Amino acid sequence: MRIYNRALSSSDVQSLFTETSSSSVPTSGLVGEWKFDGNTLDTSGAGNNGIGAASSCTLVTATASSSTCSIKYNPPANAGPVTITATYSGDGTHKTSSGTSALTVS
Repeated sequence: MRIYNRALSSSDVQSLFTETSSSSVPTSGLVGEWKFDGNTLDTSGAGNNGIGAASSCTLVTATASSSTCSIKYNPPANAGPVTITATYSGDGTHKTSSGTSALTVS
């Protein structure tokens, strides 16, 4: 999927329609390109990476009464507000938990 910040001309649309792996596609005004190949990375070079959900996170005991879990988060290239939400469904040792954090990418 590609998103442009301009209207495409008929020749642009024709280029996209007849695209092959060796052909060039219009890059003027290209905001993002996502190939849906198992990740949310923007392959256009604009850095508008999506945020994927972590499929798992292993709890590590921090203290006798708590555990922690970490994932790596890559913020989008564009400045603006971002909300991160995490949910843990619980297990035999730990209760369910969830939290939300707001941050601003600048």
